[in-house]
Amino acid sequence: MQDGYLLDHLIDHMLAAGRTTSAEAVAGDLRWVEARLAQRGPTAPWSDLTRIDTPHAHPLAHSLAQTAHLLAPTNPPHALASVLRARLDRHPHWQPQITACQHDPAQRPCLTNEWPLPDALPPALQRTLTGHTNWVHSVAIAPDGTWLATAGDETVRIWDRATGSCTATLTDHTNSVRSVAIAPDGTWLATASNDRTVRIWDRATGSCTATLTDHTNSVRSVAIAPDGTWLATASNDRTVRIWDRATGSCTATLTDHTNSVHSVAIAPDGTWLATASNDETVRIWVAADQPPVTMMRTEGPLLSCTWGAAGELVVGGERGLYLFKLRT
Repeated sequence: MQDGYLLDHLIDHMLAAGRTTSAEAVAGDLRWVEARLAQRGPTAPWSDLTRIDTPHAHPLAHSLAQTAHLLAPTNPPHALASVLRARLDRHPHWQPQITACQHDPAQRPCLTNEWPLPDALPPALQRTLTGHTNWVHSVAIAPDGTWLATAGDETVRIWDRATGSCTATLTDHTNSVRSVAIAPDGTWLATASNDRTVRIWDRATGSCTATLTDHTNSVRSVAIAPDGTWLATASNDRTVRIWDRATGSCTATLTDHTNSVHSVAIAPDGTWLATASNDETVRIWVAADQPPVTMMRTEGPLLSCTWGAAGELVVGGERGLYLFKLRT
């Protein structure tokens, strides 16, 4: 089991030989999982199981993915196996194997669970992504669903959807990043920060291609138009700004709000713009040179807004969730 080639390729060779049942038995053996975990980290035993397309292997892979963020190297190294067993010991497949290991005379002393863990994960959770060092304020999913971006601390992180690994960290902001949006074609993304800037990033290279600087206070939200030609930002300076994607210039400034603007959302057809503010209003804009045609007042500051596919507007505030249907 110490042969690196054997560990890395045994499952592939079994599947290529049509030995799916044998591959499932090996990849689902706790001893194999622990060997792969020590050798390559938590992605390796999960990857082995994902390559086996059987009804039994799928939930086993899911159970490993759920706990992968807790399986970082330990000191002493052998304690990592104890962490794995502690998280899996209520799973119907893994539990009998864990019990057998605990009764093995060769088992090293370790802590075992007397009761179910208080932070047991819900079945719907697929995996937990870790790496940010402070609050995560925003997340956006790529149009093809294969990757996502998160904003927090002073960084933006790009994650692979399948493995949960961080593939890039974008670091040009100098203060907390509050919002991230991904372009409709997935080739670029925009971020808004407490450093008063909006930055445009190239997805392939991870480089910052433009910095938009007209806001005079923290920028809380950014949204990209459906055709990708313009974007909108909302700021604590009480304004909403419209930007041309190609030139990076501010083409309009919307100023009717009387307090910080926390969120901006562009309608699916690109003809409407909604903003939610600390002034307890949500405003709807149809043209930059006209006042908002609709103003809805609520109780308490409004923190977020988004458009539904059917044209409904969902607004979240400190005192509740509001659903509006616009009539044109």
